[in-house]
Amino acid sequence: MSFCAYADEGVVGWKILGPAFSHHADKNGAPISKPGEGVWECKYQYAYTCYAKNGPKEAVWHESNPAIGLEFSRETEAGRNIWFASVLRDSYGESGLMAGAGKSWRIGKLGSFQFEAGGSVGLWYRTVADGEKTENGKIMYCHTNDPKYGNACDILDANYSVTNLKRAIVPFVLPFVSVTEQRTGLGVNLAFVPKFRLGNYETTPTDTLMLQFTVKTTF
Repeated sequence: MSFCAYADEGVVGWKILGPAFSHHADKNGAPISKPGEGVWECKYQYAYTCYAKNGPKEAVWHESNPAIGLEFSRETEAGRNIWFASVLRDSYGESGLMAGAGKSWRIGKLGSFQFEAGGSVGLWYRTVADGEKTENGKIMYCHTNDPKYGNACDILDANYSVTNLKRAIVPFVLPFVSVTEQRTGLGVNLAFVPKFRLGNYETTPTDTLMLQFTVKTTF
């Protein structure tokens, strides 16, 4: 891998920003979006009594993030200035708008692959967590050959917490590394979205990695 500097000051470029995928460090703040599986536990006293938990759902992130956007850049002696805007599905499964600016530097070249690293800041209109609320589910108790209850099931209420969601404009900080194949223009951006809070504004409740596909183009 060889290291190189920018030589084409003033040259402008465009990239189409495509679909993205994300990975979250933990489930903190994840929405309730997936039905939970029944968990059975059987105990023997006079006969087997089995318990099945139904109703509460599993908290998961949406880690497939369809997106479409544009990036405009201008090369300078001090690196490449970047401006971009993108519509994408956020980790709560809702569409949002991200726009920002940043700077990147070439860090190396391997064959026809160009490597850059940089960072960007901007604003993100997206879904965010807004505390929790309590919802009601069910727990089912089933008796099998019990001398008192025979074969019967009782359904009882069970409370569980659900994340409240709202729409908001939040700031973001986005360090990234990009790889572009120079002949085809195809590339990827690998970004780290840190858990970031500014006053009452929080970008995400957990650290997140994001991989986005890109295509260099001309207009």
